[in-house]
Amino acid sequence: THLELICREFNQINSIHKDIVEKLFFHSYKFLQENCDQQILFQRFNSIECILYENKLFYPRNIVFSLDTIILNYLFKAPDALKPYYKFLRLVGVTQSADYSHYSAVMSDLFNDGSLTTESRKKISRTTFLEFISTLRKEEDTGYINLHNLMVLSDRLEIVPLQNVVYIDNTRLKVHVQLFPDLSSQLNFLLDLPPNSLSSCEPPACLGIKHLSHLITETLDPTLRNSAPDVRYQNESNQIEYRLKCREFSRGLIRIYNHTTSTNLSVIRIKNDSVKDITKDPNNKHDPLYLTCFQILKKLSVKVVSRLSLQITNVSNGYSVT
Repeated sequence: THLELICREFNQINSIHKDIVEKLFFHSYKFLQENCDQQILFQRFNSIECILYENKLFYPRNIVFSLDTIILNYLFKAPDALKPYYKFLRLVGVTQSADYSHYSAVMSDLFNDGSLTTESRKKISRTTFLEFISTLRKEEDTGYINLHNLMVLSDRLEIVPLQNVVYIDNTRLKVHVQLFPDLSSQLNFLLDLPPNSLSSCEPPACLGIKHLSHLITETLDPTLRNSAPDVRYQNESNQIEYRLKCREFSRGLIRIYNHTTSTNLSVIRIKNDSVKDITKDPNNKHDPLYLTCFQILKKLSVKVVSRLSLQITNVSNGYSVT
């Protein structure tokens, strides 16, 4: 069509006939919205830069009819000058408001835009990503979410593929991981998110982002298990073990459990997998809950060592540090 030709040769035409470019586009919009089939218009113009705005061409995905947060050069509200051609805009894919796919497209555009300075990219991508999360939280239960080639933002404000990011569900574990540059360099932590309507800062479940606690395991250094206890602290070791194994400690645990569950009954599973209710009485030595707690504590052993170290492992590749 005539409009497709103008779009392809826009830079050359604009440099020579800047004064008539707007008239050419608006005349084409008017003709097409009155004479062309909807399916044909969408197929031909949805994926090309065909919308004229401030003497530049944009994709239909860069424009919406209603928008609270404008993302300069990437997502904006349709100007009044285009009002007579709203039918054309709708037919080529311009929507009433921005949804998660608009912000997802902007993230990809930002990732591929080599003209931006690092600081500009960080600032724009942070705004975009938070809008993406906000809209996705509202839409994730309404239908299919396209995660193909989705880009997200790390806590270093770097744009990375969705599959390469990790959600920090355990801040203590993150602190430990960051003590080892070789290990932390393998991970891209997701940008901290504002709380949702349920006061949770977790990312939308539909993204399937890996949790740090599922990816990293933390165990005592295996060499400590076979090391001899430090005799200098044998007395302290005996005192700790005595306190853990005394009946008063078991009763205290049961009282805390009673208070936490706020009920007088507890359901426990016994060896033959049947379930029965038991009364939780911390002073009843025959109470099964008390007996179970006491028996477990009796098996504990305490060993004091001169140093304590952890082994941290990335379960995705087996890489370990101590």
